[in-house]
Amino acid sequence: MKNATKLVWLVMLFASSIVFAFGQTDAKMSMEQLIAHDQSVVVYSDGDFDLSVPAQNRAVKAILIDETFDTQLPATWPQLQYSGTGLWGWVPGIPAPGGYQPLNSDGNFAACNGYTPGGQVFDVGLFTPSMDMSAAAGPDVTLDFDRNFQDFAGNGDFQCRVYSGGTALANLELTLVNVTSDDPSTGVHNTFVLDPTTFADASDVYVEWWYSCNTGTAWGLGIDNVVINLVLPPGEMWGYVFNGGGLSIYGATVGIEAEGLLTTTDPTGWYSLPTVPGGMQEAYAWKAGYNVTIEMVNILPAGSVQQDFILAAPTMIVS
Repeated sequence: MKNATKLVWLVMLFASSIVFAFGQTDAKMSMEQLIAHDQSVVVYSDGDFDLSVPAQNRAVKAILIDETFDTQLPATWPQLQYSGTGLWGWVPGIPAPGGYQPLNSDGNFAACNGYTPGGQVFDVGLFTPSMDMSAAAGPDVTLDFDRNFQDFAGNGDFQCRVYSGGTALANLELTLVNVTSDDPSTGVHNTFVLDPTTFADASDVYVEWWYSCNTGTAWGLGIDNVVINLVLPPGEMWGYVFNGGGLSIYGATVGIEAEGLLTTTDPTGWYSLPTVPGGMQEAYAWKAGYNVTIEMVNILPAGSVQQDFILAAPTMIVS
């Protein structure tokens, strides 16, 4: 009897030391704390994950355009010559306009050179290929590009314009840039946010860089590093949490730590995380008295995926 009493006393002391070290076992814990809690009762958990990465919002993006003009003007980028004789060219295939180049350029860029050979009339637009932005749910498209526009005594105009449903002026949606005076000599970086839900046809969108000058002395326009991204809508992850016997677990924590997402299961063991960024995500489920279970889940943007978890009871060794 004395030995049995001693054993019970030792087990109670051991349990109280866990609570002392980690606080209430049903309190919210980070993944690192959960693993530490499980290890305190001699639980082995396999799988590799990086606990050093802080929570962050990593929205998944579809790259619509990523053009650095490294070798030439892309054949898929059409030009529209409204009047005149000047056309867009590729530097270094043509001289840089007045020696100016866009900010952040490596020396390869698209350009209209109104200075060399001179005497040309420019009234020409360079267009991206058609882009499908119909997946946007709001202002979900970002447009970035570097430029350098230099006029000469007022000779020169530059606009950046957005169209949908075609490239005729009747299809014009936005004029993002409209300048007639010099950029800084080193150039400018532009960033714009677009809301395709306001466009007439979000499935057929174009961006144009238009340059104009008369026959007098003019410098020109260069653009580089054109990047257009569509932020994809998040997806949903849902499912159930069971124990090893197939019974649902109420109050289990389910989360994706890298995204700062967390929820608990209802009395049926069901949970839902409705706004998870798309792509591969490391998800976990846990409840006091069970092992942490980790699963890699592929979240489909604007989709829904079921991910169930089975929690095993931890192994406790008392000696």
